[in-house]
Order: sequence, then C-alpha cells, then structure tokens
Amino acid sequence: MRLSMRVVPVVVMSVVVWLGVALQAGATVTPEPGQSATCDLGREAKVVVPHGYTFYNKPETVALMRKYGNPETGLELGTIEHAGEGWFIVFEFDEVGYVKDADKDDLNASKLLKQFKASDEPGNKFRAQHGMPPLHTLGWHTEPRYNPETNNL
Repeated sequence: MRLSMRVVPVVVMSVVVWLGVALQAGATVTPEPGQSATCDLGREAKVVVPHGYTFYNKPETVALMRKYGNPETGLELGTIEHAGEGWFIVFEFDEVGYVKDADKDDLNASKLLKQFKASDEPGNKFRAQHGMPPLHTLGWHTEPRYNPETNNL
C-alpha cells in the first residue's frame, strides 16, 4: 500500500493514520477474543481485523471524517481502530490512471514532490479553519518508479 498521490497517474490504495483521536461511530465489526474477521474495502480489497481492533464501514468512516472536521475525499472505504490506543487508519482507494509506455520515461520524482508540497497550503488552510495543526510534505520515503508489468508507479 502507498499513499495516494492524486496528481500521479497510478492505481493505489492509501492509508491515512490519525493519532490521538478515539472513534465514536458505531462499530461494524469487533472480533471476539481469539477471533478475527475479514471485512470488505469495496471491490478493491479485504482487510483481516484481529481481536482488539474495530472495523468501521464506508458510511461510518465518512461520518467520522465530518465529525472531526477532516475533509472528505469521496474515496474512503473503511476505518480500523485499535481499541484503547487512540489511533485509527482510514483506507481509501483512488484509481487515478494508468501510465502509458510512451510516458514512462517522462516521470520526474522531483517535479512530483514539488507539486505535492505546493498542495500543502490549501489543505493547511482547511485544517486551520477547523482548529487542526498543519501537515507538511517533507519528501519521499521511496521515490516513485515505473513498474512495466502493471504500467503504473
């Protein structure tokens, strides 16, 4: 899984982690001790939820984003919360495209990073309006690279 980068033509599953916030929405699945549950993330994937975690479906995830003043992307598929730890993960899927063979040599990680950093300001304006601290793009953990087998990054 990789973070979704909307300006890059790539099919990705993104995971957004929010710390320090406990979920209050109704639970879809909370496995019993010694059990796990497999939950659907739309048509795109399934996630195995072990005991000690709670899975929230798409509508509950969207409601949660609204409740905490986070912008909705329309891509939310579900959320997992770790009971009692104060963090949760939001799963999103963004099918934003396909890299044509003719374009594969034109991909420029530095240029893409510059575009991502430029998008910080509008997002941080929204966050400030909702009393949240800013987030800043620092750089790549791993630079994106073209995969010729799947024609994407």
